[in-house]
Amino acid sequence: MFLLIFAVVIAVPLIEIFFIVKMGSVVGVIPTIVLLFAISIVGSRVVKYQGLRVWRKFNEQVRSGKMPSQELVEGVCLLLAGALLVTPGFFTDVLGLLLLLPPVRLVVLKIVSARTANKVEVVRATYDRRIINIKEHPQADQDNAQQGLDQ
Repeated sequence: MFLLIFAVVIAVPLIEIFFIVKMGSVVGVIPTIVLLFAISIVGSRVVKYQGLRVWRKFNEQVRSGKMPSQELVEGVCLLLAGALLVTPGFFTDVLGLLLLLPPVRLVVLKIVSARTANKVEVVRATYDRRIINIKEHPQADQDNAQQGLDQ
């Protein structure tokens, strides 16, 4: 976890500065700044369009009584893509553009599904709506319950 925080706080800004300086030395300062603004503006428009599409799909899934898990993951990917595209820098722009691609979001969906497959359980309630039960750590819950009984 420490390495992840280190990468986000220290390494990413250094990588951004490196790419901005390189691009500025190749095409000039003003074109580099214009390009950064253009990518942010176009990226935010694309995120808005795709986000509205995912929102419509989400609502359709909810209305039909299905769990909108794919739409939730896509929505989070688009939210992250929007944040990365608005952040000035070419490295974060590339990451944001990758998250806008549906095949990349499908890979993220598969990873998230594999990691949460044993933690989420859908149960039926009496009023015919689904309730999601999240199982964090079943063994830890049993240990905590046992400790509560022992006290």
